Amino acid sequence: MGKDSVPYVHPHYKANIGVAICYESVFGEFISDFVKRGANVLFVITNDGWWGNTAGHRQHFSYASLRAIETRREIAGSANTGISCVINKRGDVLKSTNYWEKTAFLTTMSLWNDETIYTKHGDYIGRIAVFSLCLIILIDIIKLIIKKIH
Repeated sequence: MGKDSVPYVHPHYKANIGVAICYESVFGEFISDFVKRGANVLFVITNDGWWGNTAGHRQHFSYASLRAIETRREIAGSANTGISCVINKRGDVLKSTNYWEKTAFLTTMSLWNDETIYTKHGDYIGRIAVFSLCLIILIDIIKLIIKKIH
């Protein structure tokens, strides 16, 4: 993965483009860093050919919908051997290709600047939930031990 997630600013369209290369799109906090730094549209460029015709390239494609929902950004995915797509900020697939399909399409994408709870706070909500669950389990174990002792 790259060390910096600075969006590319397109001089003509004034779009701040966050570009993820291949598996970088799997990591939510990596993508949300683009949004924190001003990206108002996201691109994913990938080569999913090494997956072969397995579930791998479909899972990679599904992550793009998840990233769109988390960040409320439209995503264009360009896969030379996987599934190319356009996904809106709600995670709806507006256009997509088949696996290994040779084609091209033109689309218009909207630029969004709103932030979500996830882009503001990242995975901290999940980490707090896991910590809370572990704490509850620990308390229950301690209660069980105390009950057996008495």
